[in-house]
Amino acid sequence: MFEPSKKFQVLTLLQEAKDEGRAISGSDLGRAMDISRQAVWKMVKGLEDEGFVIPSSPTGYSLEALPKALHPEALRLLLPPPYDEGGIRILEDTASTNLDAKNLLDETRAECVVVASRAQSKGRGRLGRSFFSPPGGLYFSFAWRNHEDQKNFGLITIFAAVALHRAILDLYGIPTTIKWVNDLEKEGKKISGILTEGRAGLESGRIDTIVCGIGTNLMTPEGGFPEDIRARAGALFPGPHEDLDYNLLLARIIQNYLDFQAHPDRGLDLYRKACSTLGKTIAFEEMGRANPTTMKGKALAIDDLGGLVVTTSHGQEKTLRFGEVQILK
Repeated sequence: MFEPSKKFQVLTLLQEAKDEGRAISGSDLGRAMDISRQAVWKMVKGLEDEGFVIPSSPTGYSLEALPKALHPEALRLLLPPPYDEGGIRILEDTASTNLDAKNLLDETRAECVVVASRAQSKGRGRLGRSFFSPPGGLYFSFAWRNHEDQKNFGLITIFAAVALHRAILDLYGIPTTIKWVNDLEKEGKKISGILTEGRAGLESGRIDTIVCGIGTNLMTPEGGFPEDIRARAGALFPGPHEDLDYNLLLARIIQNYLDFQAHPDRGLDLYRKACSTLGKTIAFEEMGRANPTTMKGKALAIDDLGGLVVTTSHGQEKTLRFGEVQILK
């Protein structure tokens, strides 16, 4: 458990007053925090400089709005338990938020952490690929210590994908689809990728740390996407969008994810409805073999572990647990 900063203490008191439909005076804030009224005033002014909207009136201060740019205290106010406890780090630029999240868990006693960055220089995708991460996107990882004997690791990626899909629909009314297993697409172009990793303890041999990284192109970068990915890469918005709230979007994704983990049937039902792969003729490689061969078939269903059930062109039924598919028609 992290000790709350004075900045977060004043925000918490302002939020509590807002929830009760009232303002709170500088004197009451000072007494609750054991600081002077002048110190409260300076703190409020500092928060306003950081993007918080805190108007004052004869009855006191009110928290009217949070900043929309990534901000650790704003994010902490919005995150659901247990991610609201303070294991939060916001970076201007980084190589990989997945690596940063693992390091933050190692540095702290937190059970779970969130690391977000405004850009990534070495963003990673599945199968060792790079993920183009220009400024303006949302790149974050959330990680937790795995105390349970979790066997269905495939569902982590499934629920992360549908959590993002649902957050975008609820906040911005924009429909997206999911190409199995974890590519979020808008109008047939990939706008987001997800990389889930586990780390085994040396003594136990079991997965003791799980990291889920989500990178989303929120707007088309200046000058467009690089030539080699331009035909298949897209963005949620064509350019800067005034309603784009990074903190709210990130918090909603994690909230959705935790909800689907608690209610897996709900998450799987929404995933199946959003999955653009079902009913399509696909090409895939049968992974796990010494010499994987490319096969064709029809995607029939998503099973309860997130596997893609396929009938091959030879009439065999197979269930894909990992890898990727190419939609042919």
